[in-house]
Formats: sequence, structure tokens, C-alpha cells
Amino acid sequence: MRCELFNWWRIKSVLKIADEEFGESEGRHATPSEVALTYYGYPEDAERVAKTSMSPERAPDGPILDAEDYRRRFPDGRIASNPALATVEIGGRLLTAATDELTGKYEEFLKQD
Repeated sequence: MRCELFNWWRIKSVLKIADEEFGESEGRHATPSEVALTYYGYPEDAERVAKTSMSPERAPDGPILDAEDYRRRFPDGRIASNPALATVEIGGRLLTAATDELTGKYEEFLKQD
């Protein structure tokens, strides 16, 4: 058995879109990229969730010492991100980019000896 691991959120095409659309607000957890992809899969929730305001707009960043520390520092789960920037349309672009790039990587993997 041969395996190779790729995370969709760390491939070049996805990182390029995230950087262009979200910049520093992509953050590290509960990112707008994650949320946008979820909205694409469940567009009926995008409108409902978009009505929710978050404060601060962009969540703080910092270390995580343990689970209790994480809940205290990041009570809404966001780390340095602003998921309010997410849209269904961006989610579709992310899915297409990830699918295209990962398909290419898979095809290359199959050709390896």
C-alpha cells in the first residue's frame, strides 16, 4: 500500500484564493475558507449565519496551552479569522480549485513507481 496526504486548505490554488479574498483575516481556525466551502455545500445556512455578528470582527490570535485555555481565549472557536467574509461563490471557487489540483496530484501519484 502506498499513501500520500494532502490537506485541501494547504494546496497552492486554495492558498492563492484565500490570500486574495481574505488576506490576514483567513486566520488559523474557523477560517473564511472553511466556512465558504461549508456554505457552498449548505447554501441555505449561509444566509441565516450571515445575520450573526461577531465581535471582534477578526478574532484574536495567540498560543493554546490546553483545552481550558483554548475555550477561554477563543470562546467562539475562531483564531485570527473573520469567517463573515465567506460566501457561497467563494466556496464554489475553493472547491473547484481543490478538486482540480488534487485530481492532478492523484494522477501524478498513480504514475509513480
